[in-house]
Amino acid sequence: MKLSDIAIRRPVTTAMIAVGLLVFGILGVSRMPVDVYPNVTLPMVVIATVYPGAGPLEVESGISSPIEQRVGTISNVKDVTSRSTENLSIVQLQFEWGTDLDAASADVRDRLDQVAASLPSDASRPFILKFDPTLMPILQMGMFGDIDPMTLRDLAEDFADGLQRVPGVAAVSVAGGTRRQVQIQIDRRRLAAAGITNEQLVQTLKAQNLNFPVGSVSSLDRRYIVRLIGEYADVADVAGTVVGVKGGTPVLLRDVADVSWQPEETETRARINGQNCVFVVVQRRPDANTVRVAAALKKEVDRLRTTLPSGVDVNIFFDSSIQINRSISNVATNILIGGILAVMVLFLFLRRFRATMFVAFSIPVSIFFALFFMFVFGFTINVLSLAGLAIAVGMVVDNGIVAFESVFRRREQGDDPLTAASVGVNEIAMAITASTLTTAVVFLPMLLVRGLLQVFFKELVWAVTGSLLASLAVALTLIPMLSSRFLKLPPPGTNEPGLRRWSERAYAAVERAYARLINWAVGHRRLVVGAAVLLFIISLSLIPFVGREFMPGQETWFHTVTAEMPVGTSAAKTDSAVARLERYIQETWRDDLEGVSVQVGGSASIYAAVFGSSGSNVGTMNLILKDRRQRKHSIAEIDAGIRHEAASIPGLRVRTEDRNMTSFAGGGAPIEIDIIGHDLATADSLTRRILAAVETIPGLVDLKSSREPGKPEIQLVVDRQKAALFGLTPFQIGSALRTQVEGNAASQFRLAGREYDILLRLRPDQRSSIADIAGLAVNGPTGAVPLGNLVSTRIGTSPLEIEHRNTARIVRITGKAVGISAGQLAQRVGRAIRPIPVPAGFDVRLSGSYTDMVNTFKDLGLVVLVAVILVFMVMASQFESLRDPFIIMFTVPFGLIGVIWALFITRTPLSVTSGLGVLVLMGIVVNNGIVYIDYCNQLRRKRGMNLIDAVKEAGRVRLRPILMTSLTTIFGLIPLALQLGEGSELWSPLGRAIIGGMVVSTFLPLVFIPVLYVIFETRTERARLRRLAATNRDERH
Repeated sequence: MKLSDIAIRRPVTTAMIAVGLLVFGILGVSRMPVDVYPNVTLPMVVIATVYPGAGPLEVESGISSPIEQRVGTISNVKDVTSRSTENLSIVQLQFEWGTDLDAASADVRDRLDQVAASLPSDASRPFILKFDPTLMPILQMGMFGDIDPMTLRDLAEDFADGLQRVPGVAAVSVAGGTRRQVQIQIDRRRLAAAGITNEQLVQTLKAQNLNFPVGSVSSLDRRYIVRLIGEYADVADVAGTVVGVKGGTPVLLRDVADVSWQPEETETRARINGQNCVFVVVQRRPDANTVRVAAALKKEVDRLRTTLPSGVDVNIFFDSSIQINRSISNVATNILIGGILAVMVLFLFLRRFRATMFVAFSIPVSIFFALFFMFVFGFTINVLSLAGLAIAVGMVVDNGIVAFESVFRRREQGDDPLTAASVGVNEIAMAITASTLTTAVVFLPMLLVRGLLQVFFKELVWAVTGSLLASLAVALTLIPMLSSRFLKLPPPGTNEPGLRRWSERAYAAVERAYARLINWAVGHRRLVVGAAVLLFIISLSLIPFVGREFMPGQETWFHTVTAEMPVGTSAAKTDSAVARLERYIQETWRDDLEGVSVQVGGSASIYAAVFGSSGSNVGTMNLILKDRRQRKHSIAEIDAGIRHEAASIPGLRVRTEDRNMTSFAGGGAPIEIDIIGHDLATADSLTRRILAAVETIPGLVDLKSSREPGKPEIQLVVDRQKAALFGLTPFQIGSALRTQVEGNAASQFRLAGREYDILLRLRPDQRSSIADIAGLAVNGPTGAVPLGNLVSTRIGTSPLEIEHRNTARIVRITGKAVGISAGQLAQRVGRAIRPIPVPAGFDVRLSGSYTDMVNTFKDLGLVVLVAVILVFMVMASQFESLRDPFIIMFTVPFGLIGVIWALFITRTPLSVTSGLGVLVLMGIVVNNGIVYIDYCNQLRRKRGMNLIDAVKEAGRVRLRPILMTSLTTIFGLIPLALQLGEGSELWSPLGRAIIGGMVVSTFLPLVFIPVLYVIFETRTERARLRRLAATNRDERH
């Protein structure tokens, strides 16, 4: 017994299964995590190492290079890049997609253990960071107050400890403000008079400030642990430490230094909406639900706010759950609107409310089944998975339309309800099964590629596939059951009410006109074929005018402006310039902004510290924008105004960046030029020539070179022979000088559960000028040696940053495209730099998201090609013929014509998402051809019609379901294509590509496919007749 017959005979069971799918879907949705993008871990591991007081060259040779050489041999490593900056080494390992990062991280730790012994002793232990979305903060707030800055920082850290206890929180960091320190400011003259060295002070403090376990003893049947308590209890204890003896009299630390609580010397400034503050930044655990964690955090913030002293308050500046809720709400609204439009199209054709509801019921059943399907597989609710449902909302009714139309037609012909439902559905069962499979199999090739396509769009694929399979089950079970039980039609020959009768006559006129069109087209086959070929050629000529980009640009609500002054600019001067730009932004764009945060000289999150710019000459402004519907200006207009204002501030340069899909996916800058070579001077010269060649290209903005002008420095050149005479090495000299100038955290002071540095260094007035540095002394085996006897002094520059790629030095020139697609701009950049001579030992190439785009487009092209082959194979299996699928495959070029024109007219660049729309289209455009050709074959084989009559009759009968299925899909996708709401730029190219392809592949093949069918069938029939005639002649002879 066939599935539809079982459903007809067991209506209660069928209804209960449908209700069960709805219930399970609702339960699944309530338990699914919610986020903006899929929960994926990018195949990237970051190794960060702090080397206090070291310049980029020292960090490069002492930290970055040894680590690169060790970790570069780990399996599945695709790229090893590094950044060596002042005090910090960042080594990034890019693995192949699909690599087990837990196992890879274990391999990295093993290699770091091997290299640890060769790293400088005063460098920190390297720490490993797996790059995933949790690095980006989910909540950022500012603490304000008219109190001592050190107290405000302490309050912020206590506040952070309270937030750390919220379930789902991974880390809470504090940035900005002023940390408290116990500072020991040495007077080098008093120290020399006491005959004590800096090294002795460091060792004494380390030995004095500790608790020491002694062991355990037993007494009176009890066991006691014995500990020596020697940690400092207050600052007076530190000042009273005996550090030496002179003339039999103890020398105390306060005799040779000033000891007190002091603010840490920092160049960081932090503000929110113009007020000085301390940032508190929260990150979630990878498995936590962002929306729920953010809600819990806000409740805890409200509770902790009541514990703060009078005059201190906390304001939430950034809340990622707002963007998530906005984006998810917008996609869900698109799904709802698309569903309503699809139902309206159904009603226009069916003209019966009950019949429309039969078919429309497949929408919620299919959607909720897909959601339950996603819940079982551990997917999340995000903009991509919901975009998959938005694509499917107009398609899930297609099978139901064809099934219901067939049943409806049988009822009009006089069949009883049960017979009409059974025969009508079984008549089209194979056709709709094949059309569903052709749509589903286009996604199978994505399993063959490893990369962004598979990882990021997996949930979209399964959402579409689950919905379509559910819609097929609904069409084969629920539709025939409902039609057989509840579809009420007047007896044949009964006059319909006025509106229905008028609409039926109008549609009958359309059918007759279409039949005449087919008759004309069949009589002018060469003209029809020639016109189709000409249209295809004209459409292909538009391709160069369609832009290309990796991912669509998005107008997100979180927008970053990085402002830079010349290298070496003090934090105070940088802050003055940034504050001027900040005031302009707040005054000019206040109607478009929720708030502005500013940080000068530092970073407020691990993500910003690792991947952003830092230094006293750098300021970062984060703009929180209002909802798109509340803003008066676009981000492009705001950016243009900011760039114009920045140009009027001497020395200030700005770059803008959105937090969008490209940055989330780990993609590089839209435009990136890599200059690979070792010699710094040659690289600098080549960089200047390339910048001069590209800076005038229209549309290229925010140009930046990673090799900025060197930072000014005082270079102390060691005279090795003189140093050896005094028994000193460069390491000993450097260590001694660093203690005096940079300072040495000799120990930690514990207070109320917190640890504060005990910093040992010279007084400010003895280390603030070049003359002060030249007058220092270094203690050696023979006593104090004046620095001037050991080194010569000169003023020089040091690179601000040194980058490597696969152990080779590299300079990156990055830029942004404005008013032109990134792909077109990259081609212009390539033409501009091609004539520049490249020195021996150097290489220049385009990189960044352009390379990602090229590679991903290659993968997508392979996927589309294999998908077309699979669609052909499915159709060949259904028809048991190669000829009929070959005819139907001619709808594919028409789909491509529609895509090209849609992108060209809407000025939408070809991107990964629009390319995904092409992939989806490959499975949809053949469906109308399947339904048409299948019925043609039935008319000829089962009813004995001749070829021309069968072509006309099939067109007349199948015109309604073809138009209904196509229009419901098109109208269901309209909200997706219109860029309605937050984040819609990401998925609108996908909707536009599918709509354009559907429009052309629906209407033009209505003429072209019958013509091709007649051409091929006529030739087949002639060949058969020739073979028959030849056989007859052979028999007569």
